[in-house]
Formats: sequence, C-alpha cells, structure tokens
Amino acid sequence: MSRARPPSLWRTTVLPSEHGSWAFVLEPPIFGLMWGPSWAGCAATLAVLLGFVAYRPLRLGLRDLRLRKTYPRTRFGLAVGAVCLGLAVASVGVAVRLGGPGLIEPLAATGLLAGLFCVVDAAVRPGHLGRELLGALVTTPLAAIGLLARGPTLGDWLWVGLAGGAVVAAKAWGAILYVRMRLKGTDAPRAGRVAAWGTALAGLALGAAWSRPGEPPVLAAGYALLLVRAAYGLSPLAKVRPPKHVGFQELGYSLAFYATAAIAFARHPTFGPA
Repeated sequence: MSRARPPSLWRTTVLPSEHGSWAFVLEPPIFGLMWGPSWAGCAATLAVLLGFVAYRPLRLGLRDLRLRKTYPRTRFGLAVGAVCLGLAVASVGVAVRLGGPGLIEPLAATGLLAGLFCVVDAAVRPGHLGRELLGALVTTPLAAIGLLARGPTLGDWLWVGLAGGAVVAAKAWGAILYVRMRLKGTDAPRAGRVAAWGTALAGLALGAAWSRPGEPPVLAAGYALLLVRAAYGLSPLAKVRPPKHVGFQELGYSLAFYATAAIAFARHPTFGPA
C-alpha cells in the first residue's frame, strides 16, 4: 500500500490557504481593467499579484528567523518571497512608466493599506472578521486604474478611487459576511444573517444612487443579484453545501456583478472612455 505523498513546499509555504483572498486582492484591479483596459493597468495588476504571492512565504520565513528556528520552508520561503517581491517592484516601475507618475497615487494608497494589513495580520488570528474585512480593502484604490486612458489628474484619482472603492468594498464585505453565514447553515446567528442582508441592501442603495435619470440602473441590477443571492442562500430553503461549492457559486456571482459594474462605469460620462 503506497503512502500519500506529503504536500509540496509550494503548497504549504507559498500558496495562501484562504482561497477567497485571491478574489479580494485581484477583483479591484481586474474590475478597473474591465471598464478601462490599459497596459499600465495590466502591469499594476501583475504587481499586486506578485506582491500577494510574496507575502505568505516572507511572513513565514521571517517568523522562523525571529524565533531562531530553521525548517525546510524557511530558506525556500525567503527565496521565493524575495524573488516575487522584486518582480512586484519591477512591475510597479513598468506600470508607472506606461501610465505616468499619476499612477503612483493609487499604488501608494494600496501600499499603505497593505502595510496596515500586515500589522493587523500579525496581531489577530487568521479567521478574524476584522482581518478579512480589512484585507478586502487593500487593493480597492486600484479599481480606479480604468481611468488611465483619460490621463487622470489628482482630483480624478481621488474621486474615482472613492467611487470605485465603495463599489468594490460593498460587494466584498457583503460576500465575506454572506459566505461566513452560508457555511454555518442553520447554525448561523441571526445577527450575522441580518448583517449580510443589510450589507446587500446598502449595496443596492449605492447602485440606485449611482443611476442617472433616464438610463437603465445597471449597477443597481448587479447589487440586486447579490441581494437575491443573500436572501435565498441564508433562508431555510437553501441546502447545505460544501465550502468548495459555495466558493464556486460566489465566483459566478462575482463575475456577473463586476460585468454589470464595468458597464455602469464605462457608460458614465466621468469614468467612461475619453
């Protein structure tokens, strides 16, 4: 009888175990690229991805060094993390060269939020709700990279960063609360279900406020889909599903939502193509 092969160092040291974190990190810049594609935006998205991959192995390796312990993962993690971090910095340079110095503003905002997350991550347990909510905000400033084709000013970055960040945050926070309660099934606390529904309703209100008179409420329709999902998924009618199944369902909802959000931004006179 053959023994099961032990997990590789790539899996135990490099790849984040929280699969939803990939979505929360990459959704904002990908959303920006959907309504305003650019090579500079692609480079910024690559920088975010490489920085995200670098974080876990560097954290594990540095923690081992701080505790004066050495494991097979220690040097491997430090080496992989350093390479990914170096490539991330190079990608930032490429993004700024292609998109202009104005791109430094959303990248710097993302860096500040990432630093804050590192501090919080070191202080709380992995499943802490506050940690997850903050993690979902780290890359929200990069939702504004759809502006790159318009040659944005500082005022543009601030306004669109707030608008795009609010759209992404309302969706991401709703997803975090919904998935947490969905996985608990009938054991989900009433307060948690109410919070998930309330976040979905807040998103719908945001989408309605975004809509302009005489035009289809596209963004509101995206939030309405998320509200229906929360209402059914947290009702007694919903069947208990394994985490992987819920994750794939949430990926589908995310794709549908961001498609509608990208259409809404692309049609807007301020945020659409020049």
